[in-house]
Amino acid sequence: MRSNGGGYVSILSEIASLLCNTQTNNSFICQRYIDNENKVSYFNCKPSKYDEYNFEKIVFLANNNSASASEALMGAVLDYDKQSGANIVNVIVEKSYSGTKEVYKTYGKGIMQQTYVNPLTGEAVKLTVAKIYWPISNICIQGSGLTPELDQRILAQNGNIIEQAMAL
Repeated sequence: MRSNGGGYVSILSEIASLLCNTQTNNSFICQRYIDNENKVSYFNCKPSKYDEYNFEKIVFLANNNSASASEALMGAVLDYDKQSGANIVNVIVEKSYSGTKEVYKTYGKGIMQQTYVNPLTGEAVKLTVAKIYWPISNICIQGSGLTPELDQRILAQNGNIIEQAMAL
């Protein structure tokens, strides 16, 4: 996930169906979002294919350019790993700098945006239309990203680790 700036929810859903330990043969929620009018909607994944792979460990490598759908994917995999009790998923976040301070975090884009174009002038405005939440823990990483501090929230819920890593 390093330097993966996000992408399409359809691709997130395809990958999540391989990596999320849902212990169900049905479709499942890979993320949910709440729009500006507080309406809750869900992005569903196809039935999980997780059991076909016998994973011993899943490790995501991330950095400050890992954003949006990649952060949502990591969150969904962490959440379902916790729920299953497998505890085999780790996220390793690469060191970056904010000024001279070392930081360990992903980009922190937990929102959905929509572009509106004025058909007369061609000018456009991009508006935030919803916040994205992880499917089970309800965590929204908007503005904070995946960080060791966030790890304390996740640990309380699922025992997974977001590790600090030296620059990879």
